Amino acid sequence: MTTPSKPSAKPVDASTTPPSPRNNKPRLNWPLIFGGSSVLLLIALIIAGIVFWQNQWHPLQMRASQSQHNVTQLQTQLTTLVEHHQALEQQIAQQTQTLQTALQHPALTQQWDLVTVQELLQQAYLTLYWQKDIASALQLLTLANDTLQTIADPAVYPLRDQLAQEISALSTIPIIDVSDLLTQLNAVAQQLEQLPSTITLPPESSSTLSDTHDTSPTDKTSLDYWQKKLQTLWQQLSQLIVIRHHAQPIEPLLSTMQHQHLLQQLAALMQQAQWAVLHHQASVYQQSLTQVIDRVNRSFDVKAPLTQQVLLQLQTLQQLDLDPALPDIHTSLQQVQRLLKQQFTQPTTESTS
Repeated sequence: MTTPSKPSAKPVDASTTPPSPRNNKPRLNWPLIFGGSSVLLLIALIIAGIVFWQNQWHPLQMRASQSQHNVTQLQTQLTTLVEHHQALEQQIAQQTQTLQTALQHPALTQQWDLVTVQELLQQAYLTLYWQKDIASALQLLTLANDTLQTIADPAVYPLRDQLAQEISALSTIPIIDVSDLLTQLNAVAQQLEQLPSTITLPPESSSTLSDTHDTSPTDKTSLDYWQKKLQTLWQQLSQLIVIRHHAQPIEPLLSTMQHQHLLQQLAALMQQAQWAVLHHQASVYQQSLTQVIDRVNRSFDVKAPLTQQVLLQLQTLQQLDLDPALPDIHTSLQQVQRLLKQQFTQPTTESTS
């Protein structure tokens, strides 16, 4: 029995061998892929920018239209204001012309002058009775009198006479220069610090008891000698013992501290007098100077020339009256008020038309 023979193997041609699976994969074109992605990304960004701009542009457009509307309203209001201002200017011009025409009328000019006189008299009244300033009140009354001189109405003549009497009465009152008075008080206060203290010790005797032993021994036995010696001794004793009569108790000599305290009290009293001058307090002024004069007489040497000079200045300053009797200047004010009431109640439209 024969076995079938195996087919013989044929030789394989290398040129006809199929390619391997690795060489069959397609190759990727990376530049093309990258370029396409970039184009797509750019398109997406453009679309997003367009959408974002549309979302932002709409509110801006709304705001712009609102602003335009507001500008239109402001222009309308401005036009209205300009027209109103022009109307007011025309009214003011008309009123000014009317006022100038009215002021040219003698009756209205007289009324304005009387109003001016009234204001001057009221100011003079307050200045005289509240501020106690006689000089300023006299100047105000003089200005009022000068204004009345320009009015030729006979109804004003009684007012002129009354005002002239008040000016004459006020002129008789002495005017005190406050600044000059304060300067004098300050000078006296400085002189008080230099006053000499009082000397209470008696002067020393020029002769002594030893003079009684200067006689010769031959005179001791005579009666005239003893009488002469007794007379001399009595004279010397009368010089050593001095009897003084004082209406007030004698004050002892002051120590340095007491002297300084006295000077401080005098300075305080002089300052109080200056305050009284500024505030027109006549009673306080008189009391302060009276106390200063009293303490100078009791605590300083009144025979010294400086003390006598200071006392004379204090007495002269004490004679000033800070609160003199003031005349009545209210009558002229009442008269001018009556004149104004009469003239303003009269109709002036007929005269001005």
